[in-house]
Amino acid sequence: MTRRPIIGVTGDIPAAQDASGDVLTRQNYARAVLRAEGYPVTVLPAEEPNALDAVRAAVDGLLFTGGRDLRAELHGAQEHPERIQDEPPHGRLLSAFVDACRAFAERRTRPDNLEER
Repeated sequence: MTRRPIIGVTGDIPAAQDASGDVLTRQNYARAVLRAEGYPVTVLPAEEPNALDAVRAAVDGLLFTGGRDLRAELHGAQEHPERIQDEPPHGRLLSAFVDACRAFAERRTRPDNLEER
């Protein structure tokens, strides 16, 4: 039997004024992972420097669920004038994943690395 993949689904912790104690992950994302025969787990905002490595080691894939915009200038791009200026609480973790994905893609497409493909 093949092991079902563990898929991290980015979640959020509501603002401090929400005293419910809830952690938020939209059900439709978790259900989609289940329908695709994966196991969804919620990945929450983390500020620790090793958070990226810990998450990467624990999951087989990551589903970015959207939300507030990441800061484009952190990734070498120009900000869109209509960007919401709040950094999402999980922005640093997601930014680290975006950078890791970009580095992987660039490494895989360089002519000197084509034999790795």
